[in-house]
Amino acid sequence: MGITFFCPHLVLYTMKGDAKRDYPPTFSYHQPYWEYFKLINDYFARASYICSQGKFQTEILVLHPISSAWATFNPSSEKPDPELWSYNEELVKLQGILLGLHRDFDYGDEIIISRHGCIEGDEFIVKESRYKIVIVPSSLTWFKQTVSLLERFLEAGGKVVFVGETPRLIDAEPDEERWRKILSHPNVEKTENERKALAEILDRILERTISITDENGREIEDILVHHRAEGSCHIYFLANTNRTKTYEATIKFSQKGKVTEWNLFNGEVSSVEAVTHEEKTILKTMLYPAGSRVFVIDTSKPSAPERPLPTWRIEEDVKKLSDEWRFKRLHLNSFVIDSCEYCFGGEEWKPKMLIWRIRREAWRASGLEKFLGIQPWVLKEKKVKSSRRFELKLRASFRSEVKPGRIFLVVEKASIWRVKVNGISVSTDTSEWHWDKQFGKIDISKHVIIGKNIVELSFIFNWDVPVEDIYLVGDFGVKKISETEYVLTREPKMLKNGSWVEQGYPFYVGTMRYETSFNLDSEPQPGERVLIRLPEAKGTLFIVRVNGSDQIPICWRPLEADITKNVRKGRNELSIDVVSSLRNTFGPLHHKAGDLHWVGPFSFIDEKNWTDVYQLVPYGLIKGAELIIRKTKRLSI
Repeated sequence: MGITFFCPHLVLYTMKGDAKRDYPPTFSYHQPYWEYFKLINDYFARASYICSQGKFQTEILVLHPISSAWATFNPSSEKPDPELWSYNEELVKLQGILLGLHRDFDYGDEIIISRHGCIEGDEFIVKESRYKIVIVPSSLTWFKQTVSLLERFLEAGGKVVFVGETPRLIDAEPDEERWRKILSHPNVEKTENERKALAEILDRILERTISITDENGREIEDILVHHRAEGSCHIYFLANTNRTKTYEATIKFSQKGKVTEWNLFNGEVSSVEAVTHEEKTILKTMLYPAGSRVFVIDTSKPSAPERPLPTWRIEEDVKKLSDEWRFKRLHLNSFVIDSCEYCFGGEEWKPKMLIWRIRREAWRASGLEKFLGIQPWVLKEKKVKSSRRFELKLRASFRSEVKPGRIFLVVEKASIWRVKVNGISVSTDTSEWHWDKQFGKIDISKHVIIGKNIVELSFIFNWDVPVEDIYLVGDFGVKKISETEYVLTREPKMLKNGSWVEQGYPFYVGTMRYETSFNLDSEPQPGERVLIRLPEAKGTLFIVRVNGSDQIPICWRPLEADITKNVRKGRNELSIDVVSSLRNTFGPLHHKAGDLHWVGPFSFIDEKNWTDVYQLVPYGLIKGAELIIRKTKRLSI
């Protein structure tokens, strides 16, 4: 619908304090996938480029009923007006129907139309755009100038389709007689806001430029299309909006010419096998969940041959690879401490409490409660200061079944804090950091013992020093001993198929490299492709390497990597990097709904939906990996 520039939001200077709970999450060096972020940026750059070339193609104008919303809006009402919102709901429904029918359209703003609208022949003109059909959605009133243009358009032979509630007012004044004449005009169509009825009308009065159908000949509503023209080239961008379903689609284009596919992932342009039938170009393609394709038809070049679409048979020899994998953890493992004992000043130690609640209590104790949640730059600008000065002490504990070779304490703005581990003072003067340059990394390797370990932290409270969860990172495994308690332990020697969360890495943030080998009886034959498939793998992306090859990224479905050029007869070495996110360390870790579809700052401290059970998401090769030998055979021409 016209968005052709991708602007990632947001990029944080630092995640310290409340910033880590801001959403959307930070797209920066904090993320485990940051080194691969160019892959998605390049995809969007190519998509933005291709969807900006030439001119958008549509012959349908949908008038936008904002004037009906203005006419029904009551500023003194305390509740949303049902009539007002019904216009929005009907418009959104109409938009969905048109997009699902693959009928591109423009929205017509009445103010713009009043300045640039006119009628030429049987076309409704708005500046440089020309339309054969005007759709009037559910509405109450329209500008007098808009109504006059509709009348002239109808008399010139143009088609107007009224969908849903028909208008009664002009410039918000009753004029039912004028509307009656318009609605009875022979070039007017009236229909309810329903898919089937609207489709029948549009098919009767306007030829399609594209049809995208399933095996039953029904337009696939989940696939959206954007059509542009540049010189002799027609550009079609298709996107599958379904996140779980794959579609085999038959696509019919109204133009004839040479068809190429432009790969937005790697920038390659390739010829596409298509046919011509009844003056249309026809091809078949697969659209995977949340996937996209770009087809370009050059009408200046010879069109596809006039013949039926060929049929193909795909045969796959599937071999399941290892149930257990050698592995390398490419980042330090993580352990989250999000509750501890605390005291203010010389008071007695208070029982263990969640650290975010301790933070709230500290703000209250210092007279800053009314400033909770306000942006730090505002507090600095207002020169906000505590009304009470006191020392804040935290006492956290963790248990370890081993003495790790390397283990570090990670604390935000570490140099401000005084730290003791098992009663021994530890220097916080460090240039080392982890995840974020404001997260100090303190080596406590020689102070950690087998059994219970106590970490004490203290500083003179000030609002600009974050009181946040405490983290351990290092070379260790993490074992779950109850729904709410974990201990440090030895790392596993192998990883099994399934989530690594249950195998020693519940809070891990980083990349895990899985390694195995497989044998091929022969070199790939002509017409054969060799692939690695990752059924139900969980990660932000996956990197495949075979026999030391360059990386082959898998960023979206199908979760497959073509390794035909990299394999050899006999033994082959395979590695698969699974890249995670910050989710299982920074949360939300305690929302009873688990993995939330929508996340905001409140999701991390939602008392109503709180659970002490850690809500973690799976990462890893959930059902392992498969070696695929794929043969494609043409059955007919």
